[in-house]
Amino acid sequence: MLPEPEHGSYLPILDAIHVRMQDMLDRHCRVFGLLLGLNLPWDSGRVPHNRHVQAFFDAYSRYLKGRGIDYHYVWVREQPAADAQPHFHCLALFDGNKTWSFYGQHLDTASRLWASVLGVERGDGLVHLHTWHEAMDPNIPYVGNGGVMMVRNSPDCDQAYQLLSHRAS
Repeated sequence: MLPEPEHGSYLPILDAIHVRMQDMLDRHCRVFGLLLGLNLPWDSGRVPHNRHVQAFFDAYSRYLKGRGIDYHYVWVREQPAADAQPHFHCLALFDGNKTWSFYGQHLDTASRLWASVLGVERGDGLVHLHTWHEAMDPNIPYVGNGGVMMVRNSPDCDQAYQLLSHRAS
């Protein structure tokens, strides 16, 4: 974790990440966390606006609440170099007893809702899940299914927390 602003990490964002992660662990014995990227169609002339991601999370929140899934999220807009496409990064945290994977319906719904917010027909490729190379390591059992499972009373809970926190920062 790099808290120095010159490296792109800002203390208010890092604080928000830790507050939400700890709140979820206080409320649930298992917390599934993942990192999403929300992109705009390339060369579409669309300018990213915070209202896009807020509208997405308003809709996605209704979807999760309808399934009885408790959640938290933190998002930031990345302002890359002038010739790169602006996009959003999101940390999403779910009750790990009700969500242990983001593939399938969760990802399909996120893609559909993001496309709707942007007013495009299809959202294929506009929502992407962070890749965890640790998922291939059998010695790191808490990484898989597109995210990190933190189990409060597990001996590897601190490692899982640190990995998710570090990647989210």
